[in-house]
Amino acid sequence: MLRIFTLLLTLFWVTPALATWSEYRSTNFTIYTDESPDKAEKLLRQFEQFRAVVLQYMNLPDTQENQRMMILMYADRDHFFRLVGEHVGGFYVRTPAGPRMVVGPQETFADSSVVLFHEYVHYLVRENSQVHYPMWYDEGLAEFLASAVIEEDRVLLGPLHPWRKGWMTLPRWPHLRDLFNPPLMDEKPLYYWARFYAASWLTVHYLELGTIYDFPDYSAQTRQFLVLYNQGVEPEEAFVQAFDKSVNEMHRELRRYRRQRFNQVISFPTTPYEGELNVRALSHNEQQFVLADLAWRMDKEKEALEYLTDLKTDEKDAARGLSLRAVLKNHNKEHDEAYKDLVQALRHDKSDTQVLMNAGHFYLDTANPEYSDDEDVQSVVNLDYVRRAQEYVQAALKQEPDFQEAHHYHIQVQRHLGTQRDVLQAMMTLYQMAPSDIAINIAIGELLAEADRPDLARQFIERALGWTHDDELREKLSEKLEEIIKLEAEMG
Repeated sequence: MLRIFTLLLTLFWVTPALATWSEYRSTNFTIYTDESPDKAEKLLRQFEQFRAVVLQYMNLPDTQENQRMMILMYADRDHFFRLVGEHVGGFYVRTPAGPRMVVGPQETFADSSVVLFHEYVHYLVRENSQVHYPMWYDEGLAEFLASAVIEEDRVLLGPLHPWRKGWMTLPRWPHLRDLFNPPLMDEKPLYYWARFYAASWLTVHYLELGTIYDFPDYSAQTRQFLVLYNQGVEPEEAFVQAFDKSVNEMHRELRRYRRQRFNQVISFPTTPYEGELNVRALSHNEQQFVLADLAWRMDKEKEALEYLTDLKTDEKDAARGLSLRAVLKNHNKEHDEAYKDLVQALRHDKSDTQVLMNAGHFYLDTANPEYSDDEDVQSVVNLDYVRRAQEYVQAALKQEPDFQEAHHYHIQVQRHLGTQRDVLQAMMTLYQMAPSDIAINIAIGELLAEADRPDLARQFIERALGWTHDDELREKLSEKLEEIIKLEAEMG
């Protein structure tokens, strides 16, 4: 009897059942969650409120986003930890379909808000401003704004976030001069970067709010520094010119400033979010697709396929899940099964933009010789499949012209079928919709360099280099930038 009871426990508990998920949509955000409506709506309103304050503080236009920022908020610990592991409160990931924010189970949103708000500041500023910031200012500003406290009728800027209080006791802070030319991330241990971020936050905090602690007002000098930096002046030289003092003098001021308790703030009066707020429960198939889509974008295709094995395939709303399953099975070289899934997806709904885009993705993969089992064609791209992919991608873009991921596949199609000009035009279309996308900045920069236009290529590579934290990519981009600068000099 005990053995039977144990077996039943195993059957019922190895794979926890998913709670029902719902979709919450506001003007600028979409949240998918299994949390309670109260928590979901509160998070949605906090993000809208935070967005409004950042735009106001940075003097950026409050224009409609090209697409809603997607947030996935988990209440189920087992499924969240299965995806990312323990000791993670939340994270941000940039995908071809746009940015994703993921919030793990927690008592209060403040437990991970500093991480998510930090990344959202990067996204929001880069999407709406062409100003290029040095790394210390970029990270310090994001940290400064991310530490905001959101209340019902106001947002408080300037506090030291509870997660960051330990920063103030860190020994051997970097000198201000060290912030100007940071090393590659892997050249220093993690505790070096903890001090780097702490010093960056303190420096930006001093330049932005030092006056409320009776220090000088450096707002005009900061703006001048950024102007000079964007004109190509070396960071330390730009600093000395703008502030009319040595770096050592400013470093001494920062040492005195660090002794503050940081218990003063500036208050931005705000009004509660009063825009649209639409709520609907997801069907079983929609829910499985949303969770699988996130998993595969995090390079967890096995987990994504596990979600998609549970589709109710005879229902029309299985189309998106089936089309994604076709792509993933194709990656595993389960070509026959993948094709069957795609045919069924298109039979269910051949007008859905996600299904059409996944069909384009499927045929672009199939055109790639590495997906072929025929050794005789493993060095030749199958252009017939590329043309079929083109039909589906164009159909998706006809239905939804601003569908960013479909534009990614349109670029791939043009690389096979179009001219260099066609490829560049496709890239620039996507860039207009997603100027903060590092990948598209790199792609445009490299293509312009190949076209002997280093003068135009340079800004795209510099922008990507300034934004990425990936050491391998930073090294590659640094080398590419040197090549571009050399080519620019040779061409006069």
